[in-house]
Amino acid sequence: MRRLDKLKNIQRANILAEQRYLRQKELLSEDRMSMSEFLGDTTDNVETLLKMFSKYQPNDSWFMTVGYANNVKTNVTIKNEDMANLEAIARKLNNRAFTDMVNSEEWKTAKDSGKTFKNPFAPKKVKGESIPSKIYSTKSFTIQWGNIKNKADKDADVKKVYDKYGLEWSDGKIDPSDTRGMGWDQIPSTPFQQHQNTGTQRLAIYNKKEGIKKGKTKYFLNYQDDIAELTPDEVKFIFSLAPTSTETKMPKRLLDMENQEAAQEIFAMENVYEFKSLDLNKITYVICSMVIDGQTKKFSYVNKNVAPDGLDSGDFAQFINPF
Repeated sequence: MRRLDKLKNIQRANILAEQRYLRQKELLSEDRMSMSEFLGDTTDNVETLLKMFSKYQPNDSWFMTVGYANNVKTNVTIKNEDMANLEAIARKLNNRAFTDMVNSEEWKTAKDSGKTFKNPFAPKKVKGESIPSKIYSTKSFTIQWGNIKNKADKDADVKKVYDKYGLEWSDGKIDPSDTRGMGWDQIPSTPFQQHQNTGTQRLAIYNKKEGIKKGKTKYFLNYQDDIAELTPDEVKFIFSLAPTSTETKMPKRLLDMENQEAAQEIFAMENVYEFKSLDLNKITYVICSMVIDGQTKKFSYVNKNVAPDGLDSGDFAQFINPF
């Protein structure tokens, strides 16, 4: 299988482009200091974030970049009518994971019998046990610190539309099934929250979509414990195995409204905002500036212990490099 070192030229170009953007936003400079180094710790970890942000916070006008790791969700079932075309693409790509898939007895049996085929890289359940995806991604976003908002900001804007049409606002909630904001308490003096029952610590923000600059997404495949970054053509193939719709559909509570003009406007306002809820254990890096003793200092946080579900701590470390 193709190893990451064969993609160094592409990676180097991506890193240089990201560095140029960060320098424009005054996020990256030669005097950048790691948060753990500043605090006298050995490595960056969740405790580093909590300690750093409980003592200091960026100014409202400054930018913060957050990188994080994900397990990628794709559909499990591959339709039989697609198999012949997908097999031809897999063989052209000459990726061992893909050619082994289409050479398998399971693939041949499904294709010949007219049955569907289970995507071997997708998350699934086996005898009640959840098996994580074999596909991972690293993503990042840059946001101006003063524009970080919470659910109350989104609710207030949506409520204005309800008021405009004389519709009842029910208990300050848009949807009774929306539990994303329930059970979470703010960790004092930090931008982070902790769940009352699970103890999970997260960075959670609702922000207007135009206020978030998304970085390049990188995709990786774990095949026989060999993790490699996928090329653009390989990414297209992975997602063509079982397409996942990215269309945002209007929820039933709005489809059932008598006043569909109001429903459309409420739906549009709800989708002005983007919700990001990141488990602190999944954040790979943070880059920001803070004022320390009257001086502006530029900091980085890189957590090499981050691992998507299904991997051990450190297994993903070589792929975490924001610079």
